[in-house]
Amino acid sequence: LADGTRLRYHMERASNAPPGPVVLQYDGYDSGTGGYFSNIPGVKAELLKRGYTNLGVNVRGTGCSSGEFSLFDPQWGADGAAVVAWAAQQPWSDGKVGMFGDSFPGITQLVTAAQRPPALRAIAPSNVIVDLYRDVGAPGGVLNAAFATLFTAQQQLPGIQGLPPAVQQGDAECVANYLANKAQYESFALAGLFSP
Repeated sequence: LADGTRLRYHMERASNAPPGPVVLQYDGYDSGTGGYFSNIPGVKAELLKRGYTNLGVNVRGTGCSSGEFSLFDPQWGADGAAVVAWAAQQPWSDGKVGMFGDSFPGITQLVTAAQRPPALRAIAPSNVIVDLYRDVGAPGGVLNAAFATLFTAQQQLPGIQGLPPAVQQGDAECVANYLANKAQYESFALAGLFSP
């Protein structure tokens, strides 16, 4: 990115496919560290069969991406727009990018689309929240401590699963970023529990 932050990505496409549209999943789980793409069974295979490139990218400060994680950071949108522009310029792309996913990758679609990147042709967000505090942190004013714990664990687990392939590939940057991000997630969870 323009500020030097490096976002980890994972890309899959059919080996014989001509340049085609790109479907981007941009989140803080494991889309950029491994083969995960959507929690809908079979969608990745179906997209590949139809000539789409599946591109997963980790938000800054998550998985193996560098940078500092900040929840609902406006930077997510600017970074997402930069990713869309980058994907549209790749030799395996026809210049058309769409975004897909629910929850975290649903939210990143909204903030990316708000930047109006020219290559972004469609988004398909679902299961999104707009107010972290009122929607999940303290619905009805009651603290939901389980959410911070679950959210933190969900962010750590995919990175752990993505580390062995990164180590096999000799990706020391991924390992270093993951370890730094893990410490940040833990402090985020504690801050969430003790913050009024």
